[in-house]
Amino acid sequence: MCPHILLCMANMTLSIPDEVHEKMKAYPHIRWSEVARRAITEKVETMERWDEVERICQKSKLTMKDVEEIGRKIKHGAAEAFRRDADKWLSTRTSSSQPSSKTE
Repeated sequence: MCPHILLCMANMTLSIPDEVHEKMKAYPHIRWSEVARRAITEKVETMERWDEVERICQKSKLTMKDVEEIGRKIKHGAAEAFRRDADKWLSTRTSSSQPSSKTE
């Protein structure tokens, strides 16, 4: 335990290619250890989410055929929604660009 530090952290040695290290030197204001810490944390969180998906999938009774059918339905629904939105957008663009038919 680290009583004098608010957050205990393990130390890690990281090797990077010399070319990358040289490029990093151009940005001395960047705290590269923080960049690495965040990238590692994000990767661990992503892997934990995938682990959870895997646990859920192991309990699932769906077959691959079921999954593919659900995927097709989702894609079809998304495509339909996109077409509707695009049609609305296009109709507002064409109606607003049409000259008004006022008679004087």
